[in-house]
Amino acid sequence: IVLELASEIQQKLLSKGIKSVIMKTFESYPDVGHDIDLVVPKRFGGSVMYILTRLGAKYSKPPLHQRFTEKATYLFTRDSFVVEVDIYHRLSLFEDYFPIEPIIERGVDKTIEGVTITSTSPEDTVLILCVHALYKHGLITLSDIITTARLLKKGLDWKYIESTAETAGIKYGLTLFISKVQRALELLNRRRNDKVYLWNVYLPVILTRSEMTKLYAYKVKEDLSKLRIGSGVKASLRTVFYNLKLWELMTKL
Repeated sequence: IVLELASEIQQKLLSKGIKSVIMKTFESYPDVGHDIDLVVPKRFGGSVMYILTRLGAKYSKPPLHQRFTEKATYLFTRDSFVVEVDIYHRLSLFEDYFPIEPIIERGVDKTIEGVTITSTSPEDTVLILCVHALYKHGLITLSDIITTARLLKKGLDWKYIESTAETAGIKYGLTLFISKVQRALELLNRRRNDKVYLWNVYLPVILTRSEMTKLYAYKVKEDLSKLRIGSGVKASLRTVFYNLKLWELMTKL
């Protein structure tokens, strides 16, 4: 249901001249969850709302902390199954890490079980996974590890990945993310037959306090060096304080 709905939405948008890409949703197929993350240029926000509501979606009013994040949520009900469609006008809440338009243009078509969708390129997917795992959540899930490992086996354009990461100020974060993923894979391969260990690996890889502090220190430094003293620094500071508090709570559980 989720796959067919995603394809239907993208085809409808494209018929109206609106290009889009899906990020993360189908990277771990058939594990797709119940939501679709769709990236669309901000200038088409009104048109997207009109098209989705015409397709039967209901607009879901965002919670207070998401009111200014340029993210809109719509709910579809198909065969008694509720699917959440999140429309993103930027790739990460609060901050513009990467420009939207080039990523949409770099989107690639995928055919899964006879259904075609357009998703982010492998290179952009790695960058998005890095940002969402480290800068948004402060942890790397098993799904992130498996998806990234699969992408790393492909012939990626590392020149593009590194230059984009440097421009976004997350080059240190990208290095940390890749090293964490590779370390987790080494441990998994080494203890493949240890069921207790494998069960424990399902827990997310949580960044330490020092890693998180260093991660954002580099981010703020890069923002300042590029004179990004607006949303960049504010988002970095806001997120680091939030995640440090979250880290303290998690360690007490």
